[in-house]
Amino acid sequence: MSRVVKKHANVDLRGNLLDRFITAVAPSAGARRMETRMRMELAASFFSGGGYEGASATRRETNTWSPFPSDADSASLYDLSALRSRSRDAERNQPIATGAIGTTCMNVVGNGLKLQSMIDAEVLGLGDNEAAAWQRDTERRWNLWANSKDCDLERTRNFAASLDAILFQRLVNGESFVLLPIVPLKGLSNPLRLQLVEADRVGNPDLQVDRTGLVAGVEKDRYGAPTAYHILRGHPGNLRYLDQSRWEWDRYPAFNTRTGMRNVIHYYRSRRGETRGVPMLAPVLEPLRMLTRYTQAELMAAVVSAMFTVFVKTPTGQGMGNLTPAPGARPVVTQAQDTSQGKPDLQLGNGLILDLMPGEDVAFADPKRPNSGFDPFFLAMVRQIGIAIGIPYEVLIKHYTASYSAARAALLDAWAFFQTMRADLVDNVCAIVYAVWMAQEVAQGTIAAPGFFASPLVRAAWLGAQWNGPAMKQINPKDEVEAAKIRVDEGFTTRAEETAQMNGGDWETKHRQRVKEEQMRKEGGLADVPTQIKKTITQSVDENPDAADAPDKPEAA
Repeated sequence: MSRVVKKHANVDLRGNLLDRFITAVAPSAGARRMETRMRMELAASFFSGGGYEGASATRRETNTWSPFPSDADSASLYDLSALRSRSRDAERNQPIATGAIGTTCMNVVGNGLKLQSMIDAEVLGLGDNEAAAWQRDTERRWNLWANSKDCDLERTRNFAASLDAILFQRLVNGESFVLLPIVPLKGLSNPLRLQLVEADRVGNPDLQVDRTGLVAGVEKDRYGAPTAYHILRGHPGNLRYLDQSRWEWDRYPAFNTRTGMRNVIHYYRSRRGETRGVPMLAPVLEPLRMLTRYTQAELMAAVVSAMFTVFVKTPTGQGMGNLTPAPGARPVVTQAQDTSQGKPDLQLGNGLILDLMPGEDVAFADPKRPNSGFDPFFLAMVRQIGIAIGIPYEVLIKHYTASYSAARAALLDAWAFFQTMRADLVDNVCAIVYAVWMAQEVAQGTIAAPGFFASPLVRAAWLGAQWNGPAMKQINPKDEVEAAKIRVDEGFTTRAEETAQMNGGDWETKHRQRVKEEQMRKEGGLADVPTQIKKTITQSVDENPDAADAPDKPEAA
């Protein structure tokens, strides 16, 4: 029986004798009377809790648990600076945090996301050959821009490296800001540039207090959509350059007033309507730090226990350190003498023999290291950390020791997380940069896209694209390939989709290369060699079955 039923088991829903009489004479009045009775009962039960034990104010486990029902910004903005600083420190100094960020970046971005143009030829009225030619030309021009470090305003990163840095900041800082200035540069095919801005630089000008329409450096309209961002010219945590100009703010409109496209990319995760993003490690910063300290303590204990030191006490107080070792004997090592106190400086070391002062003694503690319980406890904590951030612990610490099925399940689960992160990166960064880049190409006449600025439908048709990145790791490549072949043969997927999933490549590019290779093999007289060998062996076996185990060599093709 549930808790609610038990609580109200003494309430007769039929009412007392008077209630039943009133209900029989005037049903409406009787119903109102019973409704009032139930309202009073519910009000009385408020102080002892409702139907959820997690909301009870009287249970010992929850009577001190009273979080304030704040909105998303109130719950995050006050702690955001500390969360970012601690998250960055964890990524630098805590192995699990470093691995979580690095593994995510490696599997989501890896060596970059490759553009595969996939325009809607039907909407644009193009034939297959025309569409294919346009897509190849567009991909060439995109690669010309994206593979150059000049696409970065600082001229230090190409587009792939910029994506890695953008995702890294999103994970560690909770958000990434990317400006899209148009700055022509000699030798650059497109004047669009990428300028990464760290989250600490975005804030209210002159350190103003948040208000309606201006929250944490983000201006908003009455619907909550961003209209502008206020960015410091320097990093507030820069202790090397104390130039006062770094404390000046610049206002950047969120959208271009002429084209409606974004001027500023704010890449973060919003679920409750947060204005700013929260680091991925925020829920696990405390256990991460405690686990790191515990690991360091276990490591130090193991090191100390490995340093076996012999203390020698002599009745005369002269000590073995003053003795001359016999020829061929190992020299006796003594610690440095503290002249101020007249006592030796006792320190642990590798195989040391120490002298003691007269009347002194030592007691050895047995640390029992290595600790046999360390590894199970460590794995239990890593499991919880992996659950919180979305990465199975087997992938997080590269611990594939359970079984093939368990390892594959962990990889599949992790891959779902990485694919979700990649889709988010594509929607919020790649697609926006590609749209602004394409608009500039069309405007300067290097790419022909009729109707691009006239119709949103036509523009979306020209911007159709797929972004291919690192593929999921394969435990058994043979089975994976067989499964992919069956999916293609049954029409569940296409060769292009399977190629992208298997190795992140472009099937059309590979197909053209394969056609070229097979043509070269044919011209070189190699294309029919396997067929000719098979035919020769078959004929030999038919003519002389006893020679099946040792067929004659086939003639040269």
